[in-house]
Amino acid sequence: MYKAGFWIRLGAGVLDSLIISIPLVIIAGVLTGNFDTDEPIAKLLSALYSILLPVYWYGRTIGKRICGIRIRQYDTHEPPKIGTMLMRVVVAGLVYVLTLGIGG
Repeated sequence: MYKAGFWIRLGAGVLDSLIISIPLVIIAGVLTGNFDTDEPIAKLLSALYSILLPVYWYGRTIGKRICGIRIRQYDTHEPPKIGTMLMRVVVAGLVYVLTLGIGG
C-alpha cells in the first residue's frame, strides 16, 4: 500500500475547501440570513462533512476521491470509523488552536 505524499494531500484539501465551502456558506446563509464563513452553522456543517463523509465513503471525501487517495486506519488499513474521524478532527482543531493557526 502506498502512502499519499504532502502535495497530493494538500491538493485534496484545497479541492475539498473549494468544492464544499461555497455550498456550505450558501446553506448557512439561507438558514440564518448571514452569508459569513464564520457563521457557527457553516462551521458545524463543515465539521459534519469532515467527520461523516469519510466514514460512509470508505475513507474518502470529494477532494480525496478526485485525487485518488483515502483515509485508512493505521493498524488495519480499513476505512475509518466514527471514533477515528472524531479524534482526527478534535486533534487537528487542538493543533490549530495551540499553534495559533500555524499548525494548519
